[in-house]
Amino acid sequence: DDHGHGTHVSGIIGAGIDNGHGLTGIAPKVKLMPVKVLNQNNGGKLSNVANGIVWAVDQGAKIINLSMEAYSGQEKLREAMTYALKKDVLVVAAMGNDGQNSARWPAAFSESNPGVCAIGAITPDQKIADFSNFGTWVTLSAPGKSIFSTVPKGMGKNQQSLNSLDYDVLDGTSQATPYVAGVAALLLSQSPNLKPAELNQILIQSAIRLGEKSEFDLHYGHGLVNAYQALKRAESGASNQPIEE
Repeated sequence: DDHGHGTHVSGIIGAGIDNGHGLTGIAPKVKLMPVKVLNQNNGGKLSNVANGIVWAVDQGAKIINLSMEAYSGQEKLREAMTYALKKDVLVVAAMGNDGQNSARWPAAFSESNPGVCAIGAITPDQKIADFSNFGTWVTLSAPGKSIFSTVPKGMGKNQQSLNSLDYDVLDGTSQATPYVAGVAALLLSQSPNLKPAELNQILIQSAIRLGEKSEFDLHYGHGLVNAYQALKRAESGASNQPIEE
């Protein structure tokens, strides 16, 4: 990782447990498959992203975390997402950091694909982060402000070294997205036969309602991801039952 963004995201998902270092990820025993599709400036071509998605699917990935945004839904990217969904791979994508009601891809594919989960960011007081995009395609919210996680040595802007390992605190829907990908990994560890749309439904039905506390809010989607309730719901098989407020 010659930028640091991917390592920060990966730590949120799967940093190890009970090792005396830094933090524990949402799914600390998950198998992570790092696929580099962007350059050292965190930019690149959508065709490379699309190729990376297809490669990850072919190598056996079950969940794809896309902490990135693009201003157009290039056809090759659409084809790659369709390929992932046909292979029963859940796609979790960031809403983007423009603070606007404006579509960003791949998150915007969630409107037409029940196996795509679009994630916005909230602050510690459970308010939408001022940078988080919003709109009719947002699925869920997750923490995205002042998030502590791993970075490659020497790459953190606000770097902290603990036990010879490096960490940083970052903001973004990129940081919110791996919280949901991590919870989805926990669900699959418990119920490995769940399909992407079923995973998405469990995540939605178990979420903590925010905003107006209705079934859907333009800023928060269906609410804050809730690992405990999601696992309970998957265990009981009650993916279509209403959540208790």
